[in-house]
Amino acid sequence: MALKVFHRFALAAGCCLLASGCMRPWRPPPVGGPGPQTQPVQTQVAVAGPQSADYLRAFRVGRWVYQRRELTGDGLPVVDWYARHVTASRISEGTLLDRPFVSLAEYLPSDIEASQRGVQEPRPIVPLGKAFGVFFEVGEPMDPLPPPMLAGGPVVTTTPLRYFDRQGRLVARGTLTRTAIAEGYEDVTCPAGRFERCLRARVDLEVRFPLILTIDWNTYVWLSPEVGEVRRVQQFSGWFLIFWFGSAQELLLASYEVPPVPASADPPRQWGWGLVHLGGKLPRPRIEGLIVDLCASQPAP
Repeated sequence: MALKVFHRFALAAGCCLLASGCMRPWRPPPVGGPGPQTQPVQTQVAVAGPQSADYLRAFRVGRWVYQRRELTGDGLPVVDWYARHVTASRISEGTLLDRPFVSLAEYLPSDIEASQRGVQEPRPIVPLGKAFGVFFEVGEPMDPLPPPMLAGGPVVTTTPLRYFDRQGRLVARGTLTRTAIAEGYEDVTCPAGRFERCLRARVDLEVRFPLILTIDWNTYVWLSPEVGEVRRVQQFSGWFLIFWFGSAQELLLASYEVPPVPASADPPRQWGWGLVHLGGKLPRPRIEGLIVDLCASQPAP
């Protein structure tokens, strides 16, 4: 059913684009464009050290609420709210924040080959209601913001990726490539206050399922060493066969609850399994909710 829904989405997206005569991907505005302005980015790149480590440690555990603004229109609310809760083992966001999920691996078949042959095994019901959601499994767990990034220069990693529908059926095998780079420091003013010398990083996640689907999730994040992520500008776009889709949002921190984390503590940050709830109007879907089960981080090479 999920794959059929995706097919209908792709056809609707293609019709809308052909009718409008536009088949080009949306290009996000430059950072510091429309919306709250920030100070110019300083030229130095983040360097490794205890202070730099605080930028990553500050957003590893806590609860944050963001003011979310659409950058692509299409009749969606100009501003709404988006919450994120991070524990030592899970990231929960948006519409999936307070739903009673068990370990995500329990929703997926333990033997994929047997499942593809029609062998059934009991699995829990996914608490999604009527929402459209898809599972993914990262072949080699990956941290979207790797600590080596702070040493300067891009960090590029590729890992196998498997995509399942909400019934736990394997839909496609592909790859996930992450490119992360620290770009400098910037002061950020948002509804939660003013935060000085935030680390600005860019993270590009490229999902490739050959001949079927490509997804580019391009994100700028601003990290405060005191409270974690204070601003995000993201673009979610891609192609299904010959049909383009895409949307973009800005998230500004409105409130936060961040418990003190000892400098020696290092909660796991590697993404292992995930569930994404997609919503919004076609052909501009957006990520409405996200659950990610985390694995223990591996030492940097």
